[in-house]
Amino acid sequence: MMDALAYDKAIVASPLACEGLVGVQDEHHLLQYADDAQFADGICELLANPAKREWLGTNALAGATDFAAPGRVAGAFARLYQSVRE
Repeated sequence: MMDALAYDKAIVASPLACEGLVGVQDEHHLLQYADDAQFADGICELLANPAKREWLGTNALAGATDFAAPGRVAGAFARLYQSVRE
């Protein structure tokens, strides 16, 4: 999912696909739908609304850049390592 966010495109995903992605917000970085009909409606909404498609894509890229920043990743590993040591 992090790769998908980095493509600067609007994303429609299931909650399962977004599991473990800290900081990813529904309706800001992507659209999340658990129900098949809602998922299809979300795709249709983005096809009909280029401005929202572009806005979500821009937010997705910015989020991916922020979530994967070296300092953030290093900090997460440091916290994980510390928790294992305790």
